Amino acid sequence: MNTIEIEDKGIFREVPDHWDHLHPNDVDFVLKMAMSVIDGHLDELEARIRIFYRIAGIKRNWKSIALERIMSNEWLLEKNANIYALSEELTSWVFDIENDQLQINYNTVMNHFPTFGKLTGPGHMIANCSFGEFRAALEELDEYFALRKAEVSIKEQDYQLSRFIACLYRKNRKEFNREDIDQDARICQKMSAVQKIAILLWFTYCIKYFQENELIISGRTISLRPLFPKPKGKNKPKRDDEGSAAVWSSILFQIAKDGVFGKVDHTDKVGLYDVLLYMYEQYRENRRIKMQNKKKS
Repeated sequence: MNTIEIEDKGIFREVPDHWDHLHPNDVDFVLKMAMSVIDGHLDELEARIRIFYRIAGIKRNWKSIALERIMSNEWLLEKNANIYALSEELTSWVFDIENDQLQINYNTVMNHFPTFGKLTGPGHMIANCSFGEFRAALEELDEYFALRKAEVSIKEQDYQLSRFIACLYRKNRKEFNREDIDQDARICQKMSAVQKIAILLWFTYCIKYFQENELIISGRTISLRPLFPKPKGKNKPKRDDEGSAAVWSSILFQIAKDGVFGKVDHTDKVGLYDVLLYMYEQYRENRRIKMQNKKKS
């Protein structure tokens, strides 16, 4: 949290500096402003000012507007300059630059939109999610990105995005069944654009978090970084399939081949975190065997 003080308004308060510090309604508002900027419907500075006023709890009333009308241009310019500076500084966490393009920096593992009507999604960091629904969600997400790249109609893209969400959001979190995706997707289509994009950004960030940070699973701290090595060299591009459904499907068949959780259909029903822990254990075991063979030679 950041602390601000505005003397002329008698304001002294803490201001959120991350998505996880926001009230759920504020998450929706900030995302809406950010999406308007990315879509080209709102100026970035104007969005930052609106976001700043919202998260700082500053409301313009008839008194403040009347005061602005009678004050000098010099006073107004100084006031606006201060507001601009505060807005840029205290909303810096909302956006990020990637490949010279402005992006929404939705870097959170918390599911800020856990329910929609009678549908319930996974917990924070994709908890209580089976390996099968995780893979299915990735498959639908890959198809969504393919449709966007092909520049098909917005209606087709939206339905595909709803199919992705339908893999994660179900009534009472019933057991995942691919045959229910179409039916649940029609319900997910009623979600707002903000909710849909939030779920997409949250899901993809969770995958990135799995690959780059330490996790605590069953009381154990593990790191999956060695399983997802980054390309060596500054100019070497990231693999197109890294983190895609194809990669995780190959993991599924390898685990099924090992037989630790049973065949493919049984492995798909296993919890995602159990699979991640098994992957980590296999990596450690393979490394141990490699070290032993190296000593013998």
